[in-house]
Amino acid sequence: MVAGVRTVAVVGCGRMGSAIAESCARAGFPTTIVGPGAAGVRRLADRTLAGLEAAARRGELDVPAHARAASLLWFAGDLEAVDGVDLIIACGEEPPQARGPLLAAVERCAGPEAILAATSTVALPLGALSGSLSRPERLVGLRISDPEPAVPGVRHASPLGRICEVSPAPATEPAVLRRAVHFVEALGAGVIVQAPPGRGLAA
Repeated sequence: MVAGVRTVAVVGCGRMGSAIAESCARAGFPTTIVGPGAAGVRRLADRTLAGLEAAARRGELDVPAHARAASLLWFAGDLEAVDGVDLIIACGEEPPQARGPLLAAVERCAGPEAILAATSTVALPLGALSGSLSRPERLVGLRISDPEPAVPGVRHASPLGRICEVSPAPATEPAVLRRAVHFVEALGAGVIVQAPPGRGLAA
């Protein structure tokens, strides 16, 4: 496992969130998926487990690997499920002005050492999001390319896109950024690190 990241939660899953959760489970991370209420959780479970089934049919997962990945997924309808999780990825489909309150709510339920990651397919105003948090040094941004389409006869290490940009917020600790980079690498995606001038990836 990645140093400092043993467990993952994905909050507010749409198509992107389900792909991330599936990738985490396939990479061996126990993963909690948090959705809006019982009906939302059921939809997320159906979508994510269907993704694993499709990967098995394409030959990307053998029977033991499929069973192991499925066993690493948990589904919950309450943010309290993120308590004790090492890395929490917010994949909400809410409008940008609601992203800060969502992260703040996640942070209140998370442990003090948890890394918070906000995802988007467009540039995120991480500085503005930091203002919603009491621990802005734990925040990173993840910009993930569209999930890979399933191609018959082609094996995919991960349903994620090929590239993920990992960006620090203004106050992000270098060690937090480094752990986030290692985590994305463990999922099988290429990484582009957007580091501020004068900041490295210290351990």
